[in-house]
Amino acid sequence: MKRLLFIASLPNKKKMYDGERNKSKEVLWCLKQLNCKIDVIDLTKIQIFQILKLYLLLKIRRYDVLFVSKCIVGGSLALRLFNKWQPKNKKTSKWFYIIGNGDIGFEDKKIYYDEINKCDYLIVESPIVEQTLKQKVDSPKYLLFPCVKKIYDLEQREKIYTNDTVLKAIYFSRIHEKKGVLDAINAVIAVNEKMNKICFTLDIAGGVNRKETCTIETEKKVIEYSKKYSYINYLKLSLRASDKKSYERLSEYDLHMFPSHFSQECAPGSVIDMFIAGVPTISSRFESSKYIMSEANSFFFEMNNLEQLIERLIFIYNNKQILNRKRNELYLEKNKYSRESFVDFLKKNNII
Repeated sequence: MKRLLFIASLPNKKKMYDGERNKSKEVLWCLKQLNCKIDVIDLTKIQIFQILKLYLLLKIRRYDVLFVSKCIVGGSLALRLFNKWQPKNKKTSKWFYIIGNGDIGFEDKKIYYDEINKCDYLIVESPIVEQTLKQKVDSPKYLLFPCVKKIYDLEQREKIYTNDTVLKAIYFSRIHEKKGVLDAINAVIAVNEKMNKICFTLDIAGGVNRKETCTIETEKKVIEYSKKYSYINYLKLSLRASDKKSYERLSEYDLHMFPSHFSQECAPGSVIDMFIAGVPTISSRFESSKYIMSEANSFFFEMNNLEQLIERLIFIYNNKQILNRKRNELYLEKNKYSRESFVDFLKKNNII
């Protein structure tokens, strides 16, 4: 039986809310379905001990496959350590699943492009990542798989809307200003004030990185808004996409707000979560948005254009039935990102 080494950062009780960790957790589940033995280096744990573990494993074991699932900065460093410590007489097939938007937004970080170039396969989330990276990394074979999720089959049902129906919106990402949480709040407030009635409620569900001062300050603003406006509710992490019940709860919403202006945005897991739940998204036009969503299943506005977001929300409120049409389209999309599809993808590309 072949042996595989998996290097990633995985979620734990304190760090469970970011896309990279949750995507890597799903990738590991898929790898475990293959006929191989797996050793795991989890860089969420105390890193010095995990690096020591990597060093010792490479002294006592020979690996047929290396699979790194990380953003490009941490992933390229992991490759550098592996290549440095791996015995030179052993050939290992090297796979790197680059989580996020490649090297965009990491201009001030050290990236080991020469180590990435030693990989056999690079899995990317968007064609844009391939186009950008190929200028610096041209040896590996590029493969495309935007996101991996456990898919739940929920009851498909149309919602009944009247002229006076208040639409339930949700923001379902990290509490970070660049992810657009304050834009979502300000847009909903503006719509309700312009229409002189409550058209939308907004629930905000997401985690906060307590090591970042800027995100703590953003959370304080969210809390202030939730105290001032009865239709703004801060759920923190009480709602997460973790099981069928949570997706059923998500399906009760009418609209998902994703006004991100985060430079590393690529294939957001929260958008795929809404595919599963059957909730249409209104999204900023970040660079890779067109590869995940379409006009048939989602709404768009130009990034950082709050006025356009407000206009689109008013349009949605005045044309509520369009939500049902987009909801039906979403159900057709979700299986593209299933665990089973990713396992088939790996087998097709002969990982083992």
